[in-house]
Parts: sequence; C-alpha cells; structure tokens
Amino acid sequence: MALETLLATSLEPPAADQPSRRALVLMGGGARTAYQVGVLRALARMLGEDAPFPFHIVLGTSAGALNAAYLGSRAGDGCSAFDQLGAFWSRLRSHHVNRLSAWLPYRPVEVLALQPSASLDELALKHVQELPAGTRDTLAGLGALETRRHGAGSAAALASYLLFEPGFVHALMRLGEIDAQQREGELRAFFGAAQHDDAPVAVR
Repeated sequence: MALETLLATSLEPPAADQPSRRALVLMGGGARTAYQVGVLRALARMLGEDAPFPFHIVLGTSAGALNAAYLGSRAGDGCSAFDQLGAFWSRLRSHHVNRLSAWLPYRPVEVLALQPSASLDELALKHVQELPAGTRDTLAGLGALETRRHGAGSAAALASYLLFEPGFVHALMRLGEIDAQQREGELRAFFGAAQHDDAPVAVR
C-alpha cells in the first residue's frame, strides 16, 4: 500500500456504524525486527492472551513484511498470534535466511559510516510550517506534529520524509556538512588511501 493511499484511507471518516480502525505498520531491518515481536508479545500480556486480534490493517516492508504476513495468517487466533510469531522467530537461524560461506572469494571492504548528529525528526518539526496546508493538516490529524509526546521516533518521523521544502532541505545539508567537517580527518584518510584520479565510477 502506498503512503498516499494509507494517508487517504486514514482520513476517510468511518461510517456511523463502523468503529475506528487500527493499523500496525512494521518497518524492515533484518534480524532487528525481532524487536517488533517483543513489543507485540508485551501488548498481548496487557490486553490478555484471549483478547481478539487488535489490528484491522497490518502493513510491513522487508523483514517487517514477514511479520505482517505471519500475523495476517494467524489473526483469527487473536493476541495469541503474537506469541506464535515469537516461537517462529525463536526457531530461526542465520542459515535459514542467508547462506554465506567463508570459501567465497571475499575481500575486505573499508567502510566509513556517517550518521546525523541531531535528530532529523526534531529538525523536521521546526520546519513543518513550510509544508503545504493540506499536507500539514494531514500530519496534524495523524498526530505526527505532536511535540508533547515522546513520538519523535514514530509518528513525527513521517514529517521528515515528506518535507521537500527549502528550509528543511538546506538545514539537512548544513547538518551533513557540519557532521562531515567534524570527521574531516577520517574522511581525508579514507579517500586519501583509496583515491585514484582515473578510477572509474560505478553507478548502480
């Protein structure tokens, strides 16, 4: 389901005889998505193992889609589906998912990773007024602009993905420049060791 479809669906007023719908959105992340299972198992204990399945819509990407597909097939089991998903993950092993062998002709790859030194969600909230009124109203309706809650890592993150506006874009570029300058020595060493003027550039 596209983001636009999800937003539009969430804005449709439910029919008078139709209760509000609850959606579960599961992001990808490989083995780290087992964290999602822990959250859901705790939710099952809060609601009760015999409680009905609490979500009407389940969405997922990558490994999150694996969790979504499993839950969709067991939704009829209610909240006990979450423990069943936990049992599934407990049986998983690395060789079930990937088959990497030491004899393959691997070579060491030098890696330099940079991450933002400031929260992009909080930065986005400072620029939400730049969004078109319709988009801003949609985010407000979803709770994505709520600054009093500790939701900067969840609903508020949506704003940072939609803010294709000069103020936010330039703030991101400035942050990238500052973060790179803070690690100038590492960057110079990284490119100095591997710099070849005539090296071809591979675009994939």
